[in-house]
Amino acid sequence: MAAESKSVALTMQSASTECKLMVAAEHNDIDMLYQLIEEDTNVLHRMDKMGVVDTPLHMASSEGCVDFAMEMMYLKPSLAKKLNKEGLSPVHVALQCGHSELALSLLRLDKTLIGVKGKMGYTPLHYLVMYEKKKDYLNKFFNEYHPCINDDLTSQGETALHVAAGCNNEALKYLLKWLRTTAKISMLKKHNLLNVGNRDKETMLHVLAQTQPDPQIVKLLSNDLRINTEVKNSKGQTALQILESSDKKGNVDIEECMPILRHAKWWDPVAILRRTPFYIMAMIAQWGYEIKTMSPNNGNAMLVVTVLILTTSYQASLSPLVAFCQQMCPKTTTIISFPTCKFTLVPSTVLLAVIIVIMC
Repeated sequence: MAAESKSVALTMQSASTECKLMVAAEHNDIDMLYQLIEEDTNVLHRMDKMGVVDTPLHMASSEGCVDFAMEMMYLKPSLAKKLNKEGLSPVHVALQCGHSELALSLLRLDKTLIGVKGKMGYTPLHYLVMYEKKKDYLNKFFNEYHPCINDDLTSQGETALHVAAGCNNEALKYLLKWLRTTAKISMLKKHNLLNVGNRDKETMLHVLAQTQPDPQIVKLLSNDLRINTEVKNSKGQTALQILESSDKKGNVDIEECMPILRHAKWWDPVAILRRTPFYIMAMIAQWGYEIKTMSPNNGNAMLVVTVLILTTSYQASLSPLVAFCQQMCPKTTTIISFPTCKFTLVPSTVLLAVIIVIMC
């Protein structure tokens, strides 16, 4: 054991400063970092001038050494944009190795790091949906860096939704739920995002059909008017046709997904009516999210105005119905009162649902 320690010490003595820095990063040794910089003041500058390089920041990110990584960011922040020999930045590496908190810490110091493209055009957001499964971290990234969901494309033209559909059903589930409830992305952009095709004209639904589709996610998409189930890829196939021609037919999940898509025809009036309540609830949830994210005074004022508008609208819509019933059956009080009660109950229920969603 003593001989082994002596061998390591001799290796350290003969190693370059760059190699010693990597050892310091691996052990989260900040004192050693400054000692090495004192011995060779240009070591970080030399790394910065290299095009592709494994930096101590990459090493710290892979090991989850937050303190060392933060110190490196203060000393030489430009190293955070360097790609290593695998084509990854330190933020990519942190996410790949499961150190999402470290990745967030790096991004707090420099938000532009979220746009650094690595191998095949993958950004940190793509790596997040590939490797992260914890809802809290996913929501933090989605809330802070939501423009990237719509704007960042890989070299294959894939969005974060495409990547999540192919790699991680949990991340896809959280991303879809976030999109349904957030007001940070407009309804129009959400519609375009869900139906955008990659280089092979495949939407996220096509990608999902090619992997191991989760029936719960397919149902979530099919109950949302913003997804077009009839889009065809470059081979002329819809997502349903991909499932029907799959060599995995007989798989329980695939067998469960096929009838869901068959009943979700984009042009079928019955299917549209079936999905309309889900679409309305998605809009209500988004509306509620927008009110919740306002300042307390503005949010309370908006809530009061919303309730007043809804109440007035429902009363106005019911007035013609009551008048019609009175004209048709002027002597029958039961027929008049029954429709009135019946139809005022539904708006009241919807109104209550709206208020609950907003206040939750």
